[in-house]
Amino acid sequence: MLRRRSPLCYQHILIEHFNAQTSLVKRLGKQIGRKSCRKVVVKMARDYQELMKQIPVPMTRRKDAIFVSWLALANSMKQFYGQPLHYLTHVLKPMGSIIHPRRAESTIWDVEKVHRRCTSHTNLANLWLSDPGYHAFVHEVVPSSKSVA
Repeated sequence: MLRRRSPLCYQHILIEHFNAQTSLVKRLGKQIGRKSCRKVVVKMARDYQELMKQIPVPMTRRKDAIFVSWLALANSMKQFYGQPLHYLTHVLKPMGSIIHPRRAESTIWDVEKVHRRCTSHTNLANLWLSDPGYHAFVHEVVPSSKSVA
């Protein structure tokens, strides 16, 4: 099973998986893993990946970035550069004090390039099917994704 590393503000996926699936079944009348639902998520992942490939990664970097978590740095970068970050960039392990903030921003853009260019939409759909909260990152790129699952 895929495990997600995220900040403490999120509830762990393994604990909440049953509750999330139960609420989806009540809302949609079908299970997450069913083929019809899976096809919709795979199509949405394909659209998402194609849209993310079209957004250019900025070439210039700012010099005043000081943050203690990837999430805070990512939110700041979204505001400063005016573009969303890839879903996979959001689920990086916590930064802690192991990397300098300027290097962290540069690292995020390097990782972002890889995620935008090389991610398989099928792999992305599998990750989304195991993460009921993926809409928090996806809806700003594919606005219709809120109504799918």
